[in-house]
Amino acid sequence: MGLTRKLSLNDLRLMAAEFYKFIEEDKQFKEKIDSDFSEIIEINNVYNDKLEFRLVKSSRNTNSIDYIRPEFGIPIMLKINKLLNYSTIILKTDELIPGYYMFNIDLFGNIIQNKTFKPGSLEELKLELKILCIYNLTCN
Repeated sequence: MGLTRKLSLNDLRLMAAEFYKFIEEDKQFKEKIDSDFSEIIEINNVYNDKLEFRLVKSSRNTNSIDYIRPEFGIPIMLKINKLLNYSTIILKTDELIPGYYMFNIDLFGNIIQNKTFKPGSLEELKLELKILCIYNLTCN
């Protein structure tokens, strides 16, 4: 199944909640996230037929935790660079979220945007996921 449509703020809110819950509850995946990624190249965890999480050790000491939905691609990415002490959340939705920087637009008109935290940590990114969970409820 390919990408099909724009992501609404409500879609993003629900995905952020699902991502946060997965990070908190999947103990095996959480242990890998909490490690230094030293032995990880890429690990996929298929949560159900419509959802996949991926840990990727990328170049320049940046590790990525990706939330993947076949119909949307990767709507949320968490990136952590312990060496340079920053973390970034990258997401896409049909609206620019205050505090985020727009750096691209996908083929469906979704705004690809990011927010960087310095110093950065997984805890900071988890807090941002929690904020995104309630964002749409307070902004309508």
